[in-house]
Amino acid sequence: MNAAPGGPPGLALAAALDVRREHWCRGLRQGEAELFELVTPTTTTLLRWWFGEEACAARGDNFDEGQRRAILNTIIAHEVLACTSLLDLCAQVCPEALAGIRRAELPLSGRAHPRYGLALPGEARIGTMLALLLWQLLNKSAALRGEVDDPRFTRHFLLAAAGPQACERLRQAIHGPLGRQGRRNPADAALLHRAALFLPPSLRAEALHFVLGRGPAGGAADDLAQGLIAIVDRRLPQAWAAPDGRALQPPPRSPPDEDLAPLAELGELMVFVDEGEPPDKPPDADDPWLESLAHLARGKGRRFVQVDLCAGPQHAARGHRMLPRIIATADTEPATAPSHKDRPMPSARFAPHRRPAPGHPAARPAPAFSATDWLLDRDAERHLDEALASAGSYEELLRRLARRIGRPPATAPSMDERVAWYLAFLRPGMSPAALAERLDTYVREQLFGEPFDPRSGENWRLLKLRPVSARIVQALGDGSALA
Repeated sequence: MNAAPGGPPGLALAAALDVRREHWCRGLRQGEAELFELVTPTTTTLLRWWFGEEACAARGDNFDEGQRRAILNTIIAHEVLACTSLLDLCAQVCPEALAGIRRAELPLSGRAHPRYGLALPGEARIGTMLALLLWQLLNKSAALRGEVDDPRFTRHFLLAAAGPQACERLRQAIHGPLGRQGRRNPADAALLHRAALFLPPSLRAEALHFVLGRGPAGGAADDLAQGLIAIVDRRLPQAWAAPDGRALQPPPRSPPDEDLAPLAELGELMVFVDEGEPPDKPPDADDPWLESLAHLARGKGRRFVQVDLCAGPQHAARGHRMLPRIIATADTEPATAPSHKDRPMPSARFAPHRRPAPGHPAARPAPAFSATDWLLDRDAERHLDEALASAGSYEELLRRLARRIGRPPATAPSMDERVAWYLAFLRPGMSPAALAERLDTYVREQLFGEPFDPRSGENWRLLKLRPVSARIVQALGDGSALA
């Protein structure tokens, strides 16, 4: 297969991969693509869930066309072509990009390890990043179960963004926003709210085990050998830390070889770099961030993978030639199949949940899970009282009750039970918005054994009383209000 002729030089690699994607993904929506024969069973399961016609129609919430191209082109370049570096990828699919370039003229990022540039708008980047992270960790877990050392996959991730606000968006997307007690609540994370998009039911428990175990309350963050999700501000390397607050780098005056010891000593690492807005000048070859990346990549070879989520082709640093790094761009044309633009990641907190069509795998009921014993522990009672006391309207009170019911306390007995809790609330009709609607019905028709109008006068304020609110939460916990 030859690359499509023409087009901007910086996008020649993307054009060449587009040709392969169109060939190997023909029939993907119908579940008959040649690509399925070239990837692992785990990747096949994910692709059928993400892009299959039946799954997309039943789910409603889907990747847009630009994200689809980015995900597929990355899988083709890294898993199918198994490229060992950006130079190797160009040699395989776009050899004309190497004309007149000597290997010594390339920076290490071009010749030492795989590197993929995804030119996407800002609001589409986090969703793409999460999909690729899940593709990697689920494949690595499957390989480990089969006692296979597959260098294409990893469970060690470093997510880098520019500035504290961008880093906080990443933390909220994966681990949830910070609550009043300084703890993050995974129940409000975009990864959980959009699990129906990111994860097929058969893989949800495994993925949630990993993500929750690498979060602030997971308890496994110190075991780097089992996996890592670290989020850092690439503009402030001295502030690098894991999600639980452990420092990954001492003060900036430390010797360079000691700065990133915990990550540099790992045998493999995938780095996602959200570059933010396009730079107005070429990068400086001695930029501290570039030095840090080179330090992290040293000795890892193909097991160090860099994914740049960017606005477009990169300027060459002074003294270097640049290979085209962009392997996919956003599609400005509307998608031909049902798709939805990726929302900014924690904005879907109370998004309506669409029920899958009958017979679809997502419509199968999950095993029953009772959490009544968790709901009314003393800490939960106190925080619930505080939250309800400050509610200024009936709608706000319902939302706070729904969020409390959908959130296990930090003292959950075990990780298995925490995962079971989240899986239970991923069932159709269990989103916060749907719970608030059912709460309203319960309050009006069942709570007092006779019809009750919370909007009549100040009636709704009765629901703030502890015996009343406790009864509501208990009813939701044992399922009696959900019948």
